[in-house]
Amino acid sequence: MSAGAFEAGFEIDNFLKNVSASAYAPTKTNLYNKILAAGLTDEDKIMNFLTNPKNSEGQSLFDVTENINTIPAVNVFVSDFN
Repeated sequence: MSAGAFEAGFEIDNFLKNVSASAYAPTKTNLYNKILAAGLTDEDKIMNFLTNPKNSEGQSLFDVTENINTIPAVNVFVSDFN
């Protein structure tokens, strides 16, 4: 299996956050903007995806959204992990 949108976002953040020559910022990503568009506007809650949170059933965000396209995965994040 390959990483879903949130796990990929974590990996990108992990690789680029300390590269001073990159213009990377999580707030500039397509994933961040899709979360905003889905109605979640609290930056701390949005950035919580980087911690791979668990839902009320104890399932991790990365596992639940691994085989889901970005927009449906964002909807799952907004509804089940916040």
